[in-house]
Amino acid sequence: MKADSKIITYILIQSFVIFNLQAQNSIDLSSIQKENSVVASTWHQLRQIDSVMISYKFVECETISYILLKVDNTSGKDVKVTWNYQLINNGTALDINPDDSKVDFNIEAGQSVKGDCDRRHKNALIVLVSESEHLQRLTSINLLNIKVSFIN
Repeated sequence: MKADSKIITYILIQSFVIFNLQAQNSIDLSSIQKENSVVASTWHQLRQIDSVMISYKFVECETISYILLKVDNTSGKDVKVTWNYQLINNGTALDINPDDSKVDFNIEAGQSVKGDCDRRHKNALIVLVSESEHLQRLTSINLLNIKVSFIN
């Protein structure tokens, strides 16, 4: 009986840890305020892995709503960062081409990379949320399988 209790406790703890890690990788668009000034808006911390910080902000670029992401590498070494996007609309994951959902880039030691409105068509660090105030396309964005590895 004690062995069963330990197994159940272990499973519950593991489930909580997995859920908690997933929640830290999710941007719930209903809980954040869109900011009209891209320059003055605040970056919100999403996840820190070792010396790499992933942040986001919800902005409007020429009447279209986006999530911009920023990745800071505060280490003394270059890093490779990868993840996959999962886009959610009212609890349902949208179908995305696997090549479009994968993000993979390198950041030099002590540097940052970020999405911005000027390069929105060629940047994996910007996600279209809605093209109209009356039609919200996404309700949340998940970053899955986030990996950070040091480059020699």
